[in-house]
This record gives sequence, C-alpha cells and structure tokens, in this order.
Amino acid sequence: MTHGLITKDFADGTYSFRLAYGQWLELQEAVNCGPLELYVNLLQRKWRIQNIREIIRVGLIGAGQTPIEALRLVRRYVEERPLMENVQLAIEIVAASLELPKGVEAPAGEAVAAETEESTSPPYMETLQ
Repeated sequence: MTHGLITKDFADGTYSFRLAYGQWLELQEAVNCGPLELYVNLLQRKWRIQNIREIIRVGLIGAGQTPIEALRLVRRYVEERPLMENVQLAIEIVAASLELPKGVEAPAGEAVAAETEESTSPPYMETLQ
C-alpha cells in the first residue's frame, strides 16, 4: 500500500486521493500554508474555501487522476455543492498524508499521536472530541 493513499466515495463514484511530496509543494503554494498549519486549521474549523477545493483537487491528482479530470470533478462536486459537504473528506486526505504508516515507529524524540486500541476514531478526530 502506498503511504497516504486513501479511497473514498466522492462525487459520482469511489476515488483515491494522495498528497505526496510534490502535491504538498503545489498545495502549499495554492493555500499559502504548510502541511501542519493546514491540518490544524481544518481541525479548528479555520479553513478557507480554497483549502477544501485544493486539497481535494491536488489529492485526486496525487492518486492518478489527470489534472483536467480532477478539475472537472472539483468544479462539479465541490464548487457547486454546499461548503460543509466536503470538509471531512479534506481532513481525511490531509490526515492520511501526515500519519505514519502502520508499523512504522517515529524517530526518537519526535512526538507522534499514538492510536489506542480502545479508540475506534482516527487520531485526528480525537482532537475534536
């Protein structure tokens, strides 16, 4: 499995999304903030419209959609839909990219949120509760 790749129901079907290094560079330029700042803003409900749009568009491209197809999907299913409809998807795309793959340990001295076996929520949802 490719790190950060998620597959979700979106638009008119089921699509994959991924923010790899190159996509993050593009996304940073589009939304004018870095990965962790963007993630925190999403969790704290301080996002901007272009944040949601660009996360989904760039995530589609990172998972293999052509830029033209990604733009078509975003125009139809993000820009023409209620704003809140795609926020959770954007959060999940960013979270998948930032989290360590299962079984990989963080280097010593780096703080990483640990998942507990009791919790069924992803780590990013724990901060919202």
